[in-house]
Amino acid sequence: MKLQKTTWILLVFALLLGGAVISYEKLIAPQRQATQSQKKQIFNFEEDAIQSLKITSDETTLRFTRNQHQTYTWQMREPKNVPGNDAVVAFLLNLLVEGTSNNKITISADERSEYGLEKPFATIEVELDNETTNQLVLGKADFSGKFLYAIADQASDTDADIKVILVPIDFQYAVDRDLDEWKQEVVTKPKVEEKEEVIPVDEAQE
Repeated sequence: MKLQKTTWILLVFALLLGGAVISYEKLIAPQRQATQSQKKQIFNFEEDAIQSLKITSDETTLRFTRNQHQTYTWQMREPKNVPGNDAVVAFLLNLLVEGTSNNKITISADERSEYGLEKPFATIEVELDNETTNQLVLGKADFSGKFLYAIADQASDTDADIKVILVPIDFQYAVDRDLDEWKQEVVTKPKVEEKEEVIPVDEAQE
């Protein structure tokens, strides 16, 4: 009798374990696959198509325009009219072109502050050669600290539902820079002082 009781316990345990495995395969695994399949590029344009870049934050507004056939690819227009640091600008543009998002949630307009989107960390706007614009609004970091909540190409000041995505934390590193880092360091050649001509004493007397 004792053996039969143990056998029944093992049988029930096996059935429960089998049910858990089936539930995982039918419910959890497909959800994970669906999440992975949702991973896609944030925008659909090439870096060469970008003609201007604007970064707005609480501290300042930066604006760059592409130079054609010039020594520097990017010219800073705001807050100063100086050559831009091509490497720094290119790092941000590469994130916009190659960056992906693997999550999307829908929130109401009243929930924007919970994700740092009521007063965004920064807003990035690019204008393309076809005169269209794309915008990325950056909010606060998620609980993991590896991603930022963001809104891509959707007005954040409407009362409609807002689609929030997660973008790499690299966007914060690309934007949160001192003003001097955005400028191209221009190396100027030192002036060569003209030497005064020394007239020999004999010639001077003549």
